[in-house]
Amino acid sequence: MTTLPKLGPFRLQRPLAKGGMAVVWRAVHERHGEPVAIKIMMGEQARKERVVDSFHREVRVVARMNHPNIVPIFDYGEIPEEVAEHSEGHLVVGSPYMVMELANSTLAHIEYEKLRWHHVHTILVQILDALAHAHARGLVHRDLKPDNVLLRSGEGDAKLKLSDFGVVYAIESVRQRPADDEVITGTPRFMAPEQIRGRSRQQGPWTDLYALGCLAYWLSAGEPPFSGQSVAEILRCHLLKS
Repeated sequence: MTTLPKLGPFRLQRPLAKGGMAVVWRAVHERHGEPVAIKIMMGEQARKERVVDSFHREVRVVARMNHPNIVPIFDYGEIPEEVAEHSEGHLVVGSPYMVMELANSTLAHIEYEKLRWHHVHTILVQILDALAHAHARGLVHRDLKPDNVLLRSGEGDAKLKLSDFGVVYAIESVRQRPADDEVITGTPRFMAPEQIRGRSRQQGPWTDLYALGCLAYWLSAGEPPFSGQSVAEILRCHLLKS
């Protein structure tokens, strides 16, 4: 793109990360000069109803929370036609987007070998505090992993921000689903057994605490507790050794 497009008052600057469903861009508020991150659903994914519903659910869920260790959402919307045309094919009309606080990196980039116990303790306490806030509102994250814990610099003690609530669910609404309406979600190296078995109605705050245990192991050893040559082997380890 020769001239990067705007989304409302925000001017896109450069892509920061690309996942399976979305691209996160660095942008800046043109009037105030404040940098932000804008998560935009990718073209093909934006045409899938289930994926778009998940994106909208993430917006609604994060909007319900107000915690220093949970990434806030400043704005959201859909890519308008004039912006899509200006993007030279990079953006698709109707793709949903959300404007979030900008982080410097994620926990996945931390040099674990330099961590001491008080560092690990601080990280785990901040994540636990964020999870407690979500759990108190009947929400289970279900995808806690290093990539979803953002790191930011600046003043204040809240350096960690829990993000990516795309597969979160409200406990009460899930328990009202039919027993055969089960979907397996999560990241294999950090999934609880009930996630692997696809038993949504058996999942709860303990599901996130299992993932936090895997994360604590990773912070201490530099790798998750279970590894394998394939996803299936990793999942078997969770089921048989945990």
